[in-house]
Amino acid sequence: MKKILILLFLLAPYLVNAQDWFKANALCVSIDNVNDEWQKCNIPVCLGDDRKVTIYAQETQTIRALSNVEDYADESGVSGMFWQAVDQKGTKCIVNIQSDEKSYIHLILTFYEDNYAICYNLIPDD
Repeated sequence: MKKILILLFLLAPYLVNAQDWFKANALCVSIDNVNDEWQKCNIPVCLGDDRKVTIYAQETQTIRALSNVEDYADESGVSGMFWQAVDQKGTKCIVNIQSDEKSYIHLILTFYEDNYAICYNLIPDD
């Protein structure tokens, strides 16, 4: 039941064409499958209409969907969704939003052509 509620929470903005605001309080970069340490941050993130993700870091990054959302859930309690996307520079990536039963939310952007990924730990913005 908790998994269903979390999944509905994650999908709600896309079903009602709304925006949902978060703060990224930590991020981790992975280059060539080697993870860096988590770094504290305070970055506003907007999950908006049509699976559009906007990250307001030093340079604003806008990610737009290229494909439909795929949902998943596993026996360990992790559930989420992912889709193929492109950033404002035309670089293709995969957007993955996942959460576990303890209510963490991660936004993972995987830039497979450049062989790196960025994981943001999200908390709801009040």
